[in-house]
Amino acid sequence: MNNGGRSVKDKREIVFWDCMDSETLVHEDQDEAIEFFLDSMMKPLVPIGDQDLPETVEVKGYARVLAGITADDVLGYAFDELGSEYGYCQDEPTESQKKAAADFVEKFMADYPACEPVTTETVDTMEWIRENRPDWLEE
Repeated sequence: MNNGGRSVKDKREIVFWDCMDSETLVHEDQDEAIEFFLDSMMKPLVPIGDQDLPETVEVKGYARVLAGITADDVLGYAFDELGSEYGYCQDEPTESQKKAAADFVEKFMADYPACEPVTTETVDTMEWIRENRPDWLEE
């Protein structure tokens, strides 16, 4: 695959790939995203040479968003809620509470579905077809 057009924002794990700026990300495999994109453009029963396909395909890799909340946010909310209900009886969180809040944020964000693009690769269409779907070349 030609990924000479690659740009990477960071090193987060890619969890989804997409070529269409889809509202819902479903392709966990880069080749699956490319195939879906190309297949959606192809006309049935028309030979590959007569298809109007782009020379290259841009495929984006998506990673989970970084925490939009912090352990301090969680602790602040908890202390405000409990303080207004039961009185402000604790000034600072304990180490155990800090660890619990940090663990909560980590686990919560690991399953939070929001993603953002972190890499973009440009793939040569015909090269990809030859390597991944040679059956499309058969007439």
